[in-house]
Amino acid sequence: MSQSARIQRIHAMLRDGRTQSEIAAEVGCVESAVSYHASKLGIVTRPDANRRYDWKVIRQEYEAGDTYQELRDRHGFTETSWRNAFRRGSLLPLPDGRPTLIASTRQLPSPTLVGNHSEAVVLAALLRTKTTVLIPFGSNHRYDLAFEEDGRLFRVQVKTAQFSRGVLRFNTRSSRDWPRGTCYRGEVEFLAVHAPFNGKVYLVPPAEVGPAAGYLRLEPTKSGQQRGIRWAADYEVA
Repeated sequence: MSQSARIQRIHAMLRDGRTQSEIAAEVGCVESAVSYHASKLGIVTRPDANRRYDWKVIRQEYEAGDTYQELRDRHGFTETSWRNAFRRGSLLPLPDGRPTLIASTRQLPSPTLVGNHSEAVVLAALLRTKTTVLIPFGSNHRYDLAFEEDGRLFRVQVKTAQFSRGVLRFNTRSSRDWPRGTCYRGEVEFLAVHAPFNGKVYLVPPAEVGPAAGYLRLEPTKSGQQRGIRWAADYEVA
């Protein structure tokens, strides 16, 4: 099918009221392309427009301990509809750190909420594993939290990681010092990296990652390379 024929087919299916996921599967394109053509035509649609899920029931089961995959197998919703449920508040992130699949700042209402969510998850993780956890009074500090261990005070800066191709990426510079930012080396003892992809927290010394960005690998490389890799599991908060 030519490009022009594919576009015409997408437009026709959109006018017929077909969903994004149905069109993408039939035409052989990604859902974002269907969404783009829908916006050009002024058609409001979403991947599961013809489906309605009982999110009250799903929320109860999620809060009771069921995982995303268990709920998806049971109720049949798409990943997009799951993300949309968090965006509109039908589902809420849980303090136990269970993954929500909200894997980037674009999928939460604002960067502030992203930061607040990560701080809450990190705080819960530290409270499980450390005897004393401290929160500095006020705002605009160089660290978000601190904990005491063996008579020493360790300052912690919280960061939110993005997941792509088996790797977690996170900033290692302050976003306050625009435009370049300031590296956290010498300012804090740990970067507490929250990964919404899997709901886990990693404590990373700034000296062990780059001055601008840090990378932790979750999945093996396709080439099987081992040298020079920082594995996320080595920094995970139990």
